[in-house]
Amino acid sequence: MPERSPAIDSVGGTLELTLADGPPRRFTAPVLILLAAGDAHRLGPGPEGAETLCGSFRFGAGNICPIHRALPSLLVTPLERLSGMDGLLGLMLAEMREERCGRQAVLDRLCELLVIQLLRYLMDAGEVESGLLAGMAHPKLAKALIALHDRPRTTGR
Repeated sequence: MPERSPAIDSVGGTLELTLADGPPRRFTAPVLILLAAGDAHRLGPGPEGAETLCGSFRFGAGNICPIHRALPSLLVTPLERLSGMDGLLGLMLAEMREERCGRQAVLDRLCELLVIQLLRYLMDAGEVESGLLAGMAHPKLAKALIALHDRPRTTGR
């Protein structure tokens, strides 16, 4: 198993997530939670407390973005599965813990990287079944989609 970042190892406690349509879910191990649908929710420490880093992001095209539409409305991924992100998550936690000049700009950029890495993880792990991400996870389709994106042409006049 890959060596874990000391910043990630220091994360502990319990976390509770409550969505409008269900009972609270409790997490006792570090997790990354993505609420792609933007549903009303409450996220906070459980009875034992927890260090929490919470953020939001938007795709430029909003709900019509094919990447956004391909994401499940709720995604919960244990951090232990995201071993390639230890350094990035460690940087995010370190930045969050200190009040320094440019803190928000740094967190914004790190969040962008986190989303890209999460999308890569979802494709590599086969956790997307349809939409653009599933196409990008397919070895042959990915080449065609990348070529279309790199060289778009208008065919009608």
